[in-house]
Amino acid sequence: MAADDTPLMQQWRAAKSRHPDSLLFIRVGDFYELFHGDAEEGARLLGLTLTSRNNGAAAKVPLAGVPVKAIDDYLSKLVRLGRRVAICEQVEDARAVGGRRLVKREVEPGAHPWDYGRILPIRAPYATVVWDYINRGMPLNREGTLTADQVYALTAYLLFINDVIPEDMVLDAESLPKIEMPNRDAFARVPDWQPGMPRLPGYPH
Repeated sequence: MAADDTPLMQQWRAAKSRHPDSLLFIRVGDFYELFHGDAEEGARLLGLTLTSRNNGAAAKVPLAGVPVKAIDDYLSKLVRLGRRVAICEQVEDARAVGGRRLVKREVEPGAHPWDYGRILPIRAPYATVVWDYINRGMPLNREGTLTADQVYALTAYLLFINDVIPEDMVLDAESLPKIEMPNRDAFARVPDWQPGMPRLPGYPH
Protein backbone atom coordinates (compact mmCIF):
# COMPACT_ATOMS: atom_id res chain seq x y z
CA MET A 1 0.00 0.00 0.00
CA ALA A 2 1.43 3.35 -1.06
CA ALA A 3 1.98 5.81 1.78
CA ASP A 4 0.38 8.65 -0.19
CA ASP A 5 -2.77 6.76 -1.17
CA THR A 6 -6.08 8.46 -0.51
CA PRO A 7 -8.45 6.69 1.96
CA LEU A 8 -10.52 5.46 -1.00
CA MET A 9 -7.49 3.88 -2.64
CA GLN A 10 -6.46 2.31 0.67
CA GLN A 11 -9.90 0.73 0.91
CA TRP A 12 -9.73 -0.40 -2.70
CA ARG A 13 -6.34 -2.05 -2.22
CA ALA A 14 -7.52 -3.82 0.93
CA ALA A 15 -10.65 -5.17 -0.79
CA LYS A 16 -8.72 -6.09 -3.96
CA SER A 17 -6.20 -8.08 -1.93
CA ARG A 18 -9.09 -10.25 -0.69
CA HIS A 19 -10.61 -10.63 -4.16
CA PRO A 20 -7.63 -10.57 -6.52
CA ASP A 21 -9.31 -12.60 -9.27
CA SER A 22 -12.46 -10.47 -9.44
CA LEU A 23 -13.27 -7.22 -11.17
CA LEU A 24 -13.87 -5.07 -8.10
CA PHE A 25 -16.65 -2.47 -8.33
CA ILE A 26 -16.49 -0.04 -5.40
CA ARG A 27 -19.44 2.21 -4.52
CA VAL A 28 -18.63 5.92 -4.78
CA GLY A 29 -21.78 8.03 -4.48
CA ASP A 30 -24.14 7.23 -7.36
CA PHE A 31 -21.57 5.14 -9.22
CA TYR A 32 -19.73 1.84 -8.93
CA GLU A 33 -16.14 2.48 -9.97
CA LEU A 34 -13.31 0.28 -11.22
CA PHE A 35 -9.67 1.23 -10.70
CA HIS A 36 -6.24 0.37 -12.12
CA GLY A 37 -6.21 -2.81 -14.25
CA ASP A 38 -9.84 -3.52 -13.42
CA ALA A 39 -10.80 -0.18 -14.98
CA GLU A 40 -8.83 -0.93 -18.14
CA GLU A 41 -10.37 -4.39 -18.47
CA GLY A 42 -13.86 -3.14 -17.60
CA ALA A 43 -13.63 -0.35 -20.15
CA ARG A 44 -12.66 -2.88 -22.82
CA LEU A 45 -15.32 -5.47 -21.93
CA LEU A 46 -18.19 -3.08 -21.26
CA GLY A 47 -17.43 -0.23 -23.64
CA LEU A 48 -16.91 2.24 -20.78
CA THR A 49 -14.99 5.48 -20.99
CA LEU A 50 -11.59 5.13 -19.34
CA THR A 51 -10.59 8.18 -17.34
CA SER A 52 -8.48 8.81 -14.24
CA ARG A 53 -8.67 9.94 -10.62
CA ASN A 54 -6.08 11.88 -8.67
CA ASN A 55 -4.68 9.63 -5.95
CA GLY A 56 -2.94 11.90 -3.49
CA ALA A 57 0.60 12.65 -4.51
CA ALA A 58 0.73 9.48 -6.63
CA ALA A 59 0.21 9.28 -10.36
CA LYS A 60 -3.33 9.43 -11.68
CA VAL A 61 -5.24 6.16 -11.25
CA PRO A 62 -7.15 4.65 -14.22
CA LEU A 63 -10.90 4.80 -13.57
CA ALA A 64 -14.10 3.55 -15.20
CA GLY A 65 -17.57 3.70 -13.67
CA VAL A 66 -21.20 2.70 -14.13
CA PRO A 67 -24.35 4.18 -12.54
CA VAL A 68 -25.60 2.34 -9.46
CA LYS A 69 -29.05 1.90 -11.01
CA ALA A 70 -27.53 0.12 -14.03
CA ILE A 71 -25.14 -2.24 -12.21
CA ASP A 72 -27.20 -5.40 -12.77
CA ASP A 73 -27.11 -4.96 -16.55
CA TYR A 74 -23.34 -4.71 -16.47
CA LEU A 75 -23.05 -7.66 -14.08
CA SER A 76 -25.11 -9.80 -16.42
CA LYS A 77 -22.84 -8.94 -19.34
CA LEU A 78 -19.68 -9.72 -17.37
CA VAL A 79 -21.12 -13.03 -16.17
CA ARG A 80 -21.96 -13.98 -19.75
CA LEU A 81 -18.36 -13.20 -20.64
CA GLY A 82 -17.18 -15.58 -17.91
CA ARG A 83 -15.77 -12.86 -15.65
CA ARG A 84 -15.95 -12.99 -11.87
CA VAL A 85 -17.12 -9.80 -10.14
CA ALA A 86 -17.09 -8.43 -6.57
CA ILE A 87 -19.27 -5.57 -5.34
CA CYS A 88 -17.87 -3.33 -2.59
CA GLU A 89 -20.50 -1.25 -0.76
CA GLN A 90 -20.29 1.84 1.43
CA VAL A 91 -21.34 0.87 4.97
CA GLU A 92 -20.69 4.21 6.66
CA ASP A 93 -21.48 7.81 5.79
CA ALA A 94 -19.69 8.58 2.53
CA ARG A 95 -18.93 12.07 3.84
CA ALA A 96 -16.81 10.63 6.65
CA VAL A 97 -13.14 10.44 5.74
CA GLY A 98 -12.22 6.79 5.45
CA GLY A 99 -15.83 5.57 5.81
CA ARG A 100 -15.75 1.77 5.81
CA ARG A 101 -16.74 -0.35 2.83
CA LEU A 102 -17.74 -3.99 2.74
CA VAL A 103 -17.72 -6.50 -0.11
CA LYS A 104 -21.31 -7.75 0.11
CA ARG A 105 -21.54 -10.15 -2.79
CA GLU A 106 -19.65 -11.83 -5.57
CA VAL A 107 -21.06 -12.91 -8.92
CA GLU A 108 -19.53 -16.08 -10.33
CA PRO A 109 -19.13 -16.84 -14.04
CA GLY A 110 -22.15 -18.73 -15.33
CA ALA A 111 -24.49 -17.31 -12.69
CA HIS A 112 -28.06 -16.68 -13.77
CA PRO A 113 -29.59 -13.31 -12.86
CA TRP A 114 -32.22 -15.18 -10.83
CA ASP A 115 -29.39 -16.42 -8.60
CA TYR A 116 -28.22 -12.96 -7.54
CA GLY A 117 -30.49 -13.01 -4.47
CA ARG A 118 -32.53 -10.14 -5.90
CA ILE A 119 -35.77 -11.84 -6.94
CA LEU A 120 -38.18 -10.67 -4.27
CA PRO A 121 -37.17 -6.99 -4.41
CA ILE A 122 -37.40 -7.11 -8.22
CA ARG A 123 -40.90 -8.58 -8.33
CA ALA A 124 -42.46 -7.37 -5.09
CA PRO A 125 -44.29 -4.03 -5.34
CA TYR A 126 -44.38 -3.62 -1.56
CA ALA A 127 -42.00 -4.65 1.22
CA THR A 128 -44.90 -6.25 3.05
CA VAL A 129 -45.12 -8.79 0.20
CA VAL A 130 -41.57 -9.90 0.96
CA TRP A 131 -42.43 -10.26 4.67
CA ASP A 132 -45.56 -12.28 3.85
CA TYR A 133 -43.68 -14.57 1.47
CA ILE A 134 -41.05 -15.36 4.10
CA ASN A 135 -43.66 -15.76 6.81
CA ARG A 136 -45.71 -18.29 4.82
CA GLY A 137 -42.99 -20.01 2.78
CA MET A 138 -39.86 -20.34 4.95
CA PRO A 139 -38.04 -22.37 6.07
CA LEU A 140 -38.49 -25.16 3.55
CA ASN A 141 -40.62 -28.03 4.91
CA ARG A 142 -41.20 -26.11 8.16
CA GLU A 143 -43.17 -23.22 6.73
CA GLY A 144 -44.82 -20.90 9.22
CA THR A 145 -42.55 -21.78 12.15
CA LEU A 146 -40.57 -18.52 12.23
CA THR A 147 -41.41 -15.88 14.80
CA ALA A 148 -42.44 -12.42 13.64
CA ASP A 149 -39.08 -11.01 14.73
CA GLN A 150 -37.24 -13.66 12.71
CA VAL A 151 -39.32 -12.82 9.64
CA TYR A 152 -38.55 -9.12 10.08
CA ALA A 153 -34.84 -9.94 10.41
CA LEU A 154 -34.80 -12.04 7.23
CA THR A 155 -36.79 -9.39 5.37
CA ALA A 156 -34.34 -6.70 6.49
CA TYR A 157 -31.38 -8.82 5.36
CA LEU A 158 -32.85 -9.44 1.90
CA LEU A 159 -33.73 -5.79 1.43
CA PHE A 160 -30.27 -4.70 2.61
CA ILE A 161 -28.29 -6.96 0.26
CA ASN A 162 -30.49 -5.71 -2.56
CA ASP A 163 -29.73 -2.06 -1.72
CA VAL A 164 -33.31 -1.21 -0.75
CA ILE A 165 -32.62 -0.24 2.88
CA PRO A 166 -29.49 0.72 4.86
CA GLU A 167 -27.76 -1.87 7.01
CA ASP A 168 -28.78 -0.27 10.30
CA MET A 169 -32.50 0.07 9.54
CA VAL A 170 -34.78 -1.80 11.94
CA LEU A 171 -37.95 -3.25 10.45
CA ASP A 172 -41.20 -3.61 12.35
CA ALA A 173 -44.94 -3.31 11.72
CA GLU A 174 -44.65 0.48 11.52
CA SER A 175 -41.53 0.89 9.35
CA LEU A 176 -42.03 -2.00 6.90
CA PRO A 177 -45.04 -0.57 4.99
CA LYS A 178 -43.23 2.76 4.52
CA ILE A 179 -40.40 1.27 2.44
CA GLU A 180 -40.56 2.30 -1.21
CA MET A 181 -39.70 -0.70 -3.35
CA PRO A 182 -37.76 -0.21 -6.62
CA ASN A 183 -40.41 -2.06 -8.65
CA ARG A 184 -43.43 -0.47 -7.00
CA ASP A 185 -44.97 0.80 -10.23
CA ALA A 186 -43.80 -1.84 -12.70
CA PHE A 187 -44.20 -5.27 -11.15
CA ALA A 188 -45.28 -8.35 -13.09
CA ARG A 189 -47.85 -10.66 -11.58
CA VAL A 190 -46.65 -14.24 -11.01
CA PRO A 191 -49.22 -16.87 -12.06
CA ASP A 192 -51.07 -18.55 -9.20
CA TRP A 193 -49.47 -21.74 -7.95
CA GLN A 194 -50.61 -24.21 -5.31
CA PRO A 195 -48.74 -27.13 -3.66
CA GLY A 196 -48.89 -30.17 -5.89
CA MET A 197 -49.15 -28.20 -9.12
CA PRO A 198 -46.30 -28.70 -11.64
CA ARG A 199 -43.81 -25.88 -11.97
CA LEU A 200 -44.21 -23.60 -14.94
CA PRO A 201 -41.86 -24.55 -17.82
CA GLY A 202 -38.67 -22.54 -17.51
CA TYR A 203 -39.72 -20.91 -14.23
CA PRO A 204 -36.50 -20.56 -12.18
CA HIS A 205 -37.73 -21.47 -8.69
